[in-house]
Amino acid sequence: MSTIDFIILFLVIVLFVFGVRRFIKTKNNGCCGECETIKKIKSNDTNPSHYSYNCCFKVEDMVCENCATKLTNAFNSQENKYAIADLSKKTLRIFTNEPPNPQKYMELVRQLGYTCTEL
Repeated sequence: MSTIDFIILFLVIVLFVFGVRRFIKTKNNGCCGECETIKKIKSNDTNPSHYSYNCCFKVEDMVCENCATKLTNAFNSQENKYAIADLSKKTLRIFTNEPPNPQKYMELVRQLGYTCTEL
């Protein structure tokens, strides 16, 4: 084995080890790199039928529970709002008693680092 072959093999092994570590970290802690699960903020009223309006968004880059929690927390911390994220469908539904402002909601989602489209 030549010196070049040895260096290439060493680099492949190092990259493989880093890849496995990243995979394990992502599997255990979510894609957001959070070391712990994010604490969920509950809305004062979690019954969707108590809200007059709702709107739904597709959030393609919501890929783990921490992503979903970040998004719902942003809305559940606001007065008269309740948000539900469906990770399997990659949707975020926002319930409110005020006429919804989809552009404002989409901007908040973008500020959190996600892209979304209104459904």
